[in-house]
Amino acid sequence: MGLDQTSKFCRICQKSTLWARPGTNHLIHLLVTLFLCGFWLPVWILASIKIGGWRCQTCGYRGSTVGRLVAFVAVPVVCVGLFLIALGAIAANRGSNTASAPPIRYQPSAATTAAESKPVMVSDDEPDADSAGITAASESSIETEYRTWVDATGKHKTEAKFAGLAFRQVTLEKRDGSRVTLPLEKLSAEDQAWIEVPLVASSPVLAGEYDIVRSCELRSGPGPDYERKVNQTATDKLGKIHYLSVDSSVTVTVLQSKGDWAKIQVTQPDFLRESHRGWVPRDVLQGGAATNKRDGWIRYACRVYSAPDKSSKLVGYLTSPSSVGVADDRSGWLRLLHGPVKDEATDEFLELSFDPGLYIEKPNFTTEIPANWNQ
Repeated sequence: MGLDQTSKFCRICQKSTLWARPGTNHLIHLLVTLFLCGFWLPVWILASIKIGGWRCQTCGYRGSTVGRLVAFVAVPVVCVGLFLIALGAIAANRGSNTASAPPIRYQPSAATTAAESKPVMVSDDEPDADSAGITAASESSIETEYRTWVDATGKHKTEAKFAGLAFRQVTLEKRDGSRVTLPLEKLSAEDQAWIEVPLVASSPVLAGEYDIVRSCELRSGPGPDYERKVNQTATDKLGKIHYLSVDSSVTVTVLQSKGDWAKIQVTQPDFLRESHRGWVPRDVLQGGAATNKRDGWIRYACRVYSAPDKSSKLVGYLTSPSSVGVADDRSGWLRLLHGPVKDEATDEFLELSFDPGLYIEKPNFTTEIPANWNQ
């Protein structure tokens, strides 16, 4: 799938920035249309209709929802129109006595069959997985025995075993079976290293999917001495060099591992899959299962917190129906990936970094479009 890009003024960034939206792969639609003798043409036309859908590549703001609402109405209208045209063509064809041509039978060539049998991912002339030191998948890459944990002040200790890490919130299980969850930063430096080294910096699993802990630019090889990969489309559009990067809003899969570096490819969002591929330090990969990332709307105005806890620092608030992106780890809280957060005191939009994370309560979010809320 292609990627449409343009330069627009972002009211969040308060400047002209690069905006992007998923494009249409016309080559695939052309081949399918030819294969189906033209019957795929209406689908091709619908897929080419683009109304709104732009997203600021700097802050993630998706702009007004008006364009998407127009698309929601326009697409069904176009479908009905094409359906009526098809019915008219069928009726006209039945009334004609002209003999129809025999059906065209598609026979894939040997070259096409060979091309389809090739794997999707290639190594770009790099060492294969076995020589790159990729480890086999395991149920857990971290020890689970009981140990003594110390808080950041050194005053409090508890004996427990590690039970999980999500959104940088550590869960510990005591010997009596009770569990306690606390921010990773509240543990001692030694305990933080004990968790992060196995979960983040250990050899990643081939084809495993991971979240990104912090923003990082992609490089052409496994090390800081290799060149940063240029975002050529953005560079050509804006007249200034822009580099490919990944942050906490994406999900990646590991293609290779070498030393302290891993070669990754973005899998979510899908429109970055083809362009965002390169080498990153292994310590930017968050261990454990990747979170479920979704785009949607704020159904009920809600507050934004610095941690998944109402007692944490209040950052701002989101109005309804703000367009946002979230990551869901099924904890009852959602990590905010992008969205127009406002300051409660000034009612002005805030310029925020969404790393390491901002959080909202899950019931305030919905994927149902605002037009259907009152139905």
